[in-house]
Amino acid sequence: MSEQLEQALSDLEEGTALKLVQERLDSGDDPMTIVADCREGMARVGKRYEDKEYYVSDLIMAAEIFKQAVMDVILEETLAAIKKTKPSAGGIGGAWLGGWRSASALVAPKLWDRFVWPYLVPIVNAMIDQGMIPILHWDQDWTRDLARLQELPAKKCILNPDGMTDMRKFKELASDRMAMLGDVPASLLAAGTPDDVRNYVRDRVELFEGKGLLICPGCDAPIDAKVENMEALVQAAYDYGTIRS
Repeated sequence: MSEQLEQALSDLEEGTALKLVQERLDSGDDPMTIVADCREGMARVGKRYEDKEYYVSDLIMAAEIFKQAVMDVILEETLAAIKKTKPSAGGIGGAWLGGWRSASALVAPKLWDRFVWPYLVPIVNAMIDQGMIPILHWDQDWTRDLARLQELPAKKCILNPDGMTDMRKFKELASDRMAMLGDVPASLLAAGTPDDVRNYVRDRVELFEGKGLLICPGCDAPIDAKVENMEALVQAAYDYGTIRS
């Protein structure tokens, strides 16, 4: 059925494409295999546009079919999977929710409003309903849309950026609604000095005024992080990270 789905999307046959996707899901086909087939169909659409067989309006139509056939279906499958999940008994009950390739810096505002945020919000809410704490592991730069974090339930999420998002803007717009987990840059841990790391941690503690801040590497500690820089990060958190009542 792969060829049928690819051809239906390539031919902009919306009804056929949606019917084939649903039939494959009902038969237990892997959703990611369906996504791959739809992407191949979109590649064919792009080729037909290059060959001047299709116009911009056809590209828009193909994107809408892809959205309905893939994104909406995957969202439904994701929400169903979340409803079957229970938070772990240990730790904080957090669950990682990535989104780096859909960061504000990578997607135009109109596309972000249509294809990113409407899918993140229901996933966040479903996780919260299941007793989980969404850890918004958002690499890249999300500064432009930080105000949208105000639309998420207060004090139920944790933002986990990688050093590229403006934390002063986050502090201004959303720090009263969620904590920040981060955001010592990987580049600093790999190429900086212990003093650079200590100064970065101190600046973050001062910015957040000692609350709503969980110090850790932005994203992950890189494989080439200097041992002395990792030690400086931990020590600085102890030295500067006081809890204020």
